[in-house]
Amino acid sequence: MFAGCTNLTSVDFSKLGNKYDSDMDHMFDGCINLTYVNIDNLIIKDTTYMFKDCILLTSIDLSKIDITNAQNLEYMFTGCISLQVINLKGFKLDSVTSIERMFDNCYSLKYLDLSSFKP
Repeated sequence: MFAGCTNLTSVDFSKLGNKYDSDMDHMFDGCINLTYVNIDNLIIKDTTYMFKDCILLTSIDLSKIDITNAQNLEYMFTGCISLQVINLKGFKLDSVTSIERMFDNCYSLKYLDLSSFKP
């Protein structure tokens, strides 16, 4: 939907009011100027490459999204070289089958809440 939108700086879905069942595969891929994302109201099925190369994104709180039925979280934050804080607290990973390279090249990452991740 927004892949390659290099001038996009912020996205706020919180005013949608209802939860929507969404495939976020490549949703913000290449949004190099994205600095703010609020997707609290979404039910997400696929996050593959969701934030790939969002190089100006420094923090993100995804604690209020629903990924109960998501299976694939591969490469979700790959290339987010400025990303320092990711809040994934509350993620229910019962259906997830792959988190391959989910944080690949997140060189600046300082805080990551993985308390809901279970082997």
